[in-house]
Amino acid sequence: MTEHQANYFSHWDNKYFDRFARWRTRFFRFLVPLLDALGLTPDLISYISLSLLLPVAFLFEKHPLAACILIVFNVILDGIDGCYARLKDAETEGGALTDIVCDQIGLIVVGLCAIYYQLLLPTWGAFYITIYIAMISLIVYQKKLGIRVQVHIRTKYILFFLYFIYAFSGKSYMNEIIPGLALIQTVTAVQSFFLIKGFMNQRGEEYIKSGNAYSLRVEVLLPAHHNILRPSWKGWLALGLALLGELLLILLL
Repeated sequence: MTEHQANYFSHWDNKYFDRFARWRTRFFRFLVPLLDALGLTPDLISYISLSLLLPVAFLFEKHPLAACILIVFNVILDGIDGCYARLKDAETEGGALTDIVCDQIGLIVVGLCAIYYQLLLPTWGAFYITIYIAMISLIVYQKKLGIRVQVHIRTKYILFFLYFIYAFSGKSYMNEIIPGLALIQTVTAVQSFFLIKGFMNQRGEEYIKSGNAYSLRVEVLLPAHHNILRPSWKGWLALGLALLGELLLILLL
């Protein structure tokens, strides 16, 4: 992970994430020839991962086990895209943004499905999704400003786990657990808001005058030593076939 790359990891997370990322990158190294042959790029892998969430919305209630399998593949691909970028020395700010956005859409899809199929009360479900996205957005901005990120809990995988319990047992515990998670995230979001506001009020003008404020410079968005992996026609074909396969799955089920 480069120093300019957007992410939402706290100072505590960074101690362990870099070690885990190196291990995960070594583990998925064997996939590089296959991904190269398919003409895929890290961004296309993210898009394919995102596309797997489309059938989840249709399978959520009638075929929950199939939906769980797609969610698992979504999570796996979400990890592979970053590994592939590191192995190809193609980590960019734009790629990090793509990864963050696709990552959060998974929580939105599962959360909205839980509300629609009455596994989660609409009021708490809407509040949970909204405050989670607000928290992540504030933390990413906070880190880009160079403000130390506090320890926080990202609960997306807890939501997935609660859905897996429902898929295998038919029992939903979301109404018992999600409200507490939403309140914890509210505390983090409020804390980030006031940290950012305090920075802007007390130090923002000083940083701007000194020329050290974060700005969208070309060298920040795209460091010169990084490669750009552009999708080939084979990569777009792979994405198209994935979407076609998912459409056929929806129609058949």
